[in-house]
Amino acid sequence: SMFDKSILDTLEKHVDDQAQSQNYDFSANRHLLKLYLMYPDTAKADKIATILLLSLMRLPAIDFDAATHLVPLPLHEEEPVKTVLKLADTLENCAFKKFWKESAGHKTEFGHVKGFLDGIRNFAASTIEATFQTIP
Repeated sequence: SMFDKSILDTLEKHVDDQAQSQNYDFSANRHLLKLYLMYPDTAKADKIATILLLSLMRLPAIDFDAATHLVPLPLHEEEPVKTVLKLADTLENCAFKKFWKESAGHKTEFGHVKGFLDGIRNFAASTIEATFQTIP
């Protein structure tokens, strides 16, 4: 069955593979988060944080918000999820200078996600470009 605990290991390994390969699979990630909601004792904060980081790289797509709503509330206060949510908040408020300053001290939280900072730079650049376009 799709909601059988036996697929947790496969989905968790898939999250790790995405972090290394930059191949992104939101539907598999969403499925893992749903399983964590169904079986809270199996939830792993590090896998949740990785899913959140992978979805943050896709801003302004809504993947991050969708993923955040599937994270059990108690885990919002658990590291590394707490730090990722805090960094995400600075990004979503376009406080890019603050993000770069704060992220410098948290490389352990996102260092395993290949291309994370590049993804954030692309989001920042496109946001700034859109903000400062000349309007005729």
